[in-house]
Amino acid sequence: MRTGIQMFKLINIILPFIGIMLAQQVDYQTQIQPIFNENCTNCHGSSGGLALANYDQLMSGGNSGDLVIPGDYQNSILWQRIDSGEMPPGGNISNAQLELIETWIMEGALEQILIVDEKNITPDQLTLYQNYPNPFNPTTVINYKIKNETYIRIDIYDLKGNHIKNLLSKKMIEGSHKVQWDSKNKKGLKVPSGVYIYTIKSNVFIKSKKMILVK
Repeated sequence: MRTGIQMFKLINIILPFIGIMLAQQVDYQTQIQPIFNENCTNCHGSSGGLALANYDQLMSGGNSGDLVIPGDYQNSILWQRIDSGEMPPGGNISNAQLELIETWIMEGALEQILIVDEKNITPDQLTLYQNYPNPFNPTTVINYKIKNETYIRIDIYDLKGNHIKNLLSKKMIEGSHKVQWDSKNKKGLKVPSGVYIYTIKSNVFIKSKKMILVK
């Protein structure tokens, strides 16, 4: 019964996000990169501590760390600097353009339109395995396999949709990989027992599975 209730809660969390993504996905190449080309790349081109000439450079971050936190525009350094008028000098980005950037980040900050129908993702493009052990205490391992070199981000969420911790955010080569979670949040504190969601995102796809922390 408890598992059924948890799954019901999870469905209620996921469905609204799917609805949003289907209704108004923002395309990086045609809507976001042109904003940077027009306003930012004269100062932040292909070199230096902060480069915005393409998606890979943007997601690689700068001297201050990650510029974009997928799903969380308010804590993304990129959005903070644009919203404050710090970047670009003179604040030439319009409110409409800022809202596009907000929406793009909230949708997962993907390079291409999200593939929602997993039937279109062949097994050799992405394989996300069940974490092991599961249930676990206090550490578990998440294995995955990708066909091509691509940017990968892996995050942990609770059943309320709160972001718990980012485990990986970098370009990965093709092949099999794994990450480990020690049941701590981004502040380094132990999280309570319960059901958690781990999500893997690349430039073009997103997949999630649940895991159970016991104490």
